[in-house]
Amino acid sequence: MQKKDYADRIKERIDKSDAGTLFVMSDFSDIAPNNAANRVVLRLLSENKLRTIMRGIYQKPKINTLLGECEEPSCDDIAAALSRKNGWTICPDGDTALNLLGLSTQVPAVWKYLSSGPYRTYPYGAGTIAFTHTANRMINRLSGPTALLVQAVRALGENHVGEETIKKLADRYTARQLEEMERETRNVTDWIHTKIMKMKELKNA
Repeated sequence: MQKKDYADRIKERIDKSDAGTLFVMSDFSDIAPNNAANRVVLRLLSENKLRTIMRGIYQKPKINTLLGECEEPSCDDIAAALSRKNGWTICPDGDTALNLLGLSTQVPAVWKYLSSGPYRTYPYGAGTIAFTHTANRMINRLSGPTALLVQAVRALGENHVGEETIKKLADRYTARQLEEMERETRNVTDWIHTKIMKMKELKNA
């Protein structure tokens, strides 16, 4: 494959993505070797087709038409890009999980994630993205959406997941999704699985 083919295919992938999409070099590993992809990315940066968010993370610019400025990616989008860049499996933890599921309106000062990788922190904007290593196989055994739900329910605590919260969470998912989540969580803590069962039952009622 010629270098021109690499460039065309990488550019095509970026062109087809939504404005604001984040990329790391591994996102192009199926197209080109890392050194070739890096040369293409450097050229796209010089042409303002991409911009650097932090080392090794690039964004297809998304312009806020009201302000006339590029929109910054969310902490969660950055965390996902970092996980791809480093080959980690991650899962939102604590207040981060609650915020992402709309169970808390408080924006965390520290966006916390459980990770299969080492402990790392990254300053971003006015906050910090923190990854904490865990040997818990949950983050590998559960799908991303299910792991997020489990961590949010766990963060609330058994006595704070009442009917109103169960209904709010059930409304976020389809019956099929809740069926799959109930199946995936049969080996997690009993009370968490029971709460997810109630979400499924409410959805199917």
